[in-house]
Amino acid sequence: MKIIFHHVTYSTNIETVENFFKKLDKKFDLFNKVIVMDNHGAHKSNNVTEFLESKGAIIEFLPPNSSYFNPIETIWSWVKGKWRNILLQIQDLKESHKDWMQTELSSICKSCPSLVIHNIVNSCNGLMKKFLKEYAPESEELSFLEN
Repeated sequence: MKIIFHHVTYSTNIETVENFFKKLDKKFDLFNKVIVMDNHGAHKSNNVTEFLESKGAIIEFLPPNSSYFNPIETIWSWVKGKWRNILLQIQDLKESHKDWMQTELSSICKSCPSLVIHNIVNSCNGLMKKFLKEYAPESEELSFLEN
């Protein structure tokens, strides 16, 4: 069994996901290959799923709560904790608070220390490498797809 993984550090949308799989298809025949993805909207888009199915790939989606290998989920957990603490202090939340809430949320996101993000990403990468060494020692990283 050969497992190939690709770690994306840039923003993804339908176009970038579709282009990724087009590049992958040029390098590897996708026929009868299992593609495992999280539940990002771009991954589940008709463009992406139709392309993969047309190539004969088998698409599997991770369960919605499988955040162990997804650093953004861990970062969002940190942001949501801060956000929840602010919201709990508001006694009477009204529609007029909407702009203030957006400003506060933006401030929280910007305040996440880069060291926290760095540590979370390194931790998730470490988990992925440990998993791959244990369960798929012959895996190949797709460095050819890096931008």
